[in-house]
Amino acid sequence: MSRMSYKEDVYIPMEELYRVDTGYRMSGGFNLSIQGLTAGATVPPLAPVSVDKTTRTATLLKRVRVLEAGSAAKTLKVSKFSQVTAGTFLSNGTATLTVDSVDTSDKDFDLITAKADTSAFTLGAILYEATDASANKSKGVADYLIYAPTKVEEGATITALARAFEVQTSKLYIPLTEDDKKSLTDRFIFV
Repeated sequence: MSRMSYKEDVYIPMEELYRVDTGYRMSGGFNLSIQGLTAGATVPPLAPVSVDKTTRTATLLKRVRVLEAGSAAKTLKVSKFSQVTAGTFLSNGTATLTVDSVDTSDKDFDLITAKADTSAFTLGAILYEATDASANKSKGVADYLIYAPTKVEEGATITALARAFEVQTSKLYIPLTEDDKKSLTDRFIFV
């Protein structure tokens, strides 16, 4: 008799995230930089990455959608799959918070505990990883999206999606900022 085991922390695809017949994948792969990522976690499809074509390295860009407005309580409910860890700086463009800890135990959201008040962060806002606690400057913008789910492990590679139409932005596991969308140019059409 065989035993089956199921991994519960892996995303479950709901439906198509874009019109698949319009997708164009880059030839060859890119090495996924795993620095600052949780070993063994799965990066979902259409996650934003910044690619260095010289070294053929892709860096995951950390983004979250705020699911419940912030408060003086120093906690913030955000979307899953972001790979945000303690010490990460998150910004909405005008305010930045420093992540003290992240509770990923709930299946519907991650609960960030910040070092200070989170009331500057409104419901639905997209937060991006900032370079430091005061600059509100993004650590990077997307030039490609990840084509398929990728496990975070030594030697992991990704296939870059270079074009896709009718991308369902509300269904993306890791949201995109407006700067990401501009950087992806007209190779991507977001609905």
